[in-house]
Amino acid sequence: MKEKIRVLIIEDNEAINQFIKEDLAENGYHVDSVYNGEDAIQKIENETYEIAILDIRLKSDISGIDILKKIKSKKASRKTYVIMHTVFGAPEDMERARRLGADAYVAKLSGGEEDNLLLREADNIRKKIHGLS
Repeated sequence: MKEKIRVLIIEDNEAINQFIKEDLAENGYHVDSVYNGEDAIQKIENETYEIAILDIRLKSDISGIDILKKIKSKKASRKTYVIMHTVFGAPEDMERARRLGADAYVAKLSGGEEDNLLLREADNIRKKIHGLS
């Protein structure tokens, strides 16, 4: 049996954070979550994750872009794929995130449609990790 993919959710909205966490856990992922940049940096420095789902605009002194830079600069034995997740879906934000190494970008939508998109992106990454794509 393949090892569960470890996911870190970095989302300051508690309801959204919890919903994503439950959805991914129900679909076979091992999920940790944090609500601010400071806790995210601590997790990133002390743990290894295959996927990080990252809100660009956090209610903390550390932005999602700062966290993305930290993730991509970390010397790790495994790559961490980053899915940016934000209500601020401006094209310049998407381009900046991609230039800094984000692997996917999912805008927050009303009605929960983004949850399907997040799960699809995570499943695509899981396939890459397990050599199925």
